[in-house]
Amino acid sequence: MAQYDDYGALYTKLKNRPIPIMQNRYASTAMNDLSGLRVLDAACGTGFYSQMMARQGAAEVIGIDVSPGMIENAKKELPIQLEDGPIRYFVGDFEQADLFQNLGLDRLRGTFDMVFAAWLLNYAADWQHLTRMLNNIFDALKPGGKLIALTPNPFLLQEHGPEMTIEEGRIGDRWQVTETYEYGFKVHMIVNASPCVEFDSYVLYVSEYEKAVAAAGFTCLSWDVGT
Repeated sequence: MAQYDDYGALYTKLKNRPIPIMQNRYASTAMNDLSGLRVLDAACGTGFYSQMMARQGAAEVIGIDVSPGMIENAKKELPIQLEDGPIRYFVGDFEQADLFQNLGLDRLRGTFDMVFAAWLLNYAADWQHLTRMLNNIFDALKPGGKLIALTPNPFLLQEHGPEMTIEEGRIGDRWQVTETYEYGFKVHMIVNASPCVEFDSYVLYVSEYEKAVAAAGFTCLSWDVGT
């Protein structure tokens, strides 16, 4: 995703902000013990969660991101103790058909115990685009494997909707709705950093997730929206 190519070196630093810290703790708890497992970090960015997976015992970690800049920084930020470890990174688009075949990873289809996708699904413009992403994820998982995804809370956002504009005061983050649809809306996010980080993503309503999950072949969808 070209909108992230210039932010690679800055992206990991944003993980130390208050909200990402809470998200990271949730992710660590949700993943739990990964000892001996093969896991996929979908939309891995600079590899923050890939490293977390390795530290939590994963035998093999494959990180895939659409941004070459992110992958370049993921490789640079690999700690010395993990340089000969289980992590490998690839540039790839989860909306692209036959993703694993195109990356030369066809042998890994259907072999992953878990897929972790942090802030991937919110880049799907509608349920059809979301289904393409989920098709590749379903294709990666072995029978009984699971997907854990972090995405904006569609229950909250569907209720309060496109009129929302978020200003975080001192943090300075701004969330602006730029387009509205029957099934969701498009947002422009401005993150107060140096330099300023801006990107566009989408909020799809719950029904869109339900359609896409079923179309991709998943049999169970559960939400943990926090308290």
